[in-house]
Formats: sequence, C-alpha cells, structure tokens
Amino acid sequence: MASIIYYSFLRQITGTIIYAVSNPQYHMKEIKVDNEVIEFIRKKGRDYRVSTSCYGPVVLPIEMKPPKETDIIIPVGKNILYVSIVQAKYIDRVTSAMIYDSSFRKKCSFL
Repeated sequence: MASIIYYSFLRQITGTIIYAVSNPQYHMKEIKVDNEVIEFIRKKGRDYRVSTSCYGPVVLPIEMKPPKETDIIIPVGKNILYVSIVQAKYIDRVTSAMIYDSSFRKKCSFL
C-alpha cells in the first residue's frame, strides 16, 4: 500500500494559503491554494480532488473522481483537497479557474 503524503501548513499570505511537502520526489514542493478555492470547499462542505481533464487540472468533487492512494492530501477546514500526484508535478497553485464547470462534461468525455 502506498503511503499517503500529507501537506503541512506553511504560511498564509494575502488571499493564499501555502502548503509544502517533504518528499524526496518533490524536494519541498509548494502548492498554493487560493482563498477562493478554500472558501468554495468550505461552503460546499465536501471533499474535492485536483485531477486531469482534457483542459488541464480541474477541481472535482471526489464523487466524480475518487481519490487515489498516491494523492497528496491538503486539509481544508473539515474537508480535504486531494491533489493527483500527476498534477502535483506540474502545478504550483490551485486557483478558482480550476473549479469544475459542468460545460466541461460535454467537451471532456472522460469526466
């Protein structure tokens, strides 16, 4: 079983919370989670996952894309933002532009 990677809270700057992970594969990689994304997750009261879509990274409810053992876990209040290990290699920020829009479903057949 793969070990789950937990991000630890580093600091908060205006409108953005920054998390980092200590893992040899990422060399203390930082991922910033914008305040709009944090507020969205708290308001919805459910867990989300940063996954891959035909347009790049997308923040989806875990009911649409369940988390994997290799995902990175970022606590967001009482909820969790899972980050696909594939996306974690390429992104350094989770923005509100990544939040799922139902119009993607029509264009991305795998969602």
